[in-house]
Amino acid sequence: NEELLASAEADLARALDDARKVAVVLREKRTKASKQLADAMGKELASLGMGDARIEVELAPLEGKGSELVVDGARLSPTGIDRAEFLIAPNRGEEARPLRKVASGGELSRAMLAIKRVLAGLGPSGLYVFDEVDTGVGGAVAEVIGQKLAEVSKHHQVICITHLAQIAVYGDAHYHVRKEVVNERTRSTIGLLSEEERRTEVARMLGGVKLTDRTKAAAEELLDHAKKARTSKKKG
Repeated sequence: NEELLASAEADLARALDDARKVAVVLREKRTKASKQLADAMGKELASLGMGDARIEVELAPLEGKGSELVVDGARLSPTGIDRAEFLIAPNRGEEARPLRKVASGGELSRAMLAIKRVLAGLGPSGLYVFDEVDTGVGGAVAEVIGQKLAEVSKHHQVICITHLAQIAVYGDAHYHVRKEVVNERTRSTIGLLSEEERRTEVARMLGGVKLTDRTKAAAEELLDHAKKARTSKKKG
């Protein structure tokens, strides 16, 4: 029994040593990749109307308990010994803080969009939902957001809730959510718009309740431009 125990302990020591070597190499690669990811996300955020935002990816040792395997003071998990967290400094001169704590809804959505743009084609997720991604942006930035959402949708299904026509026109399908009162109760319904209904809705998003020939023409132009952009990118 003592021989078996000694053999098992030796096997465990060798396995831990092998795991430590692999975990250290993985940490080195993550450290290098985290800088590249942060820089790439910063460039994406600049094009999304957050030009002064700075992103950092902080790597920290996983905290462990006494009963768990520990390597170099960190808990050994199936994915290594590191914990990664995104930090953001939304404005120049500010200290970077955890994205999950300090970012507004719009900033968080745009940060997620930046991540998905940088990592397009990677990851197991099949569906992304973006809400408030258009908060605090104007027409020019909204169009860029629409284009980037369309690019992400090449690899994953994307659902985007938006009030801006410049974003809505880049969707492959346009759904309209309505609220109505039926028998003294409020209910919400959602329906897929036809091409004609979509043109009308985009015109309404551009010009308000009253539709004019000018807003209708602008809606038609936006839809045509977005359709050509999506088609050219698919060919490319």
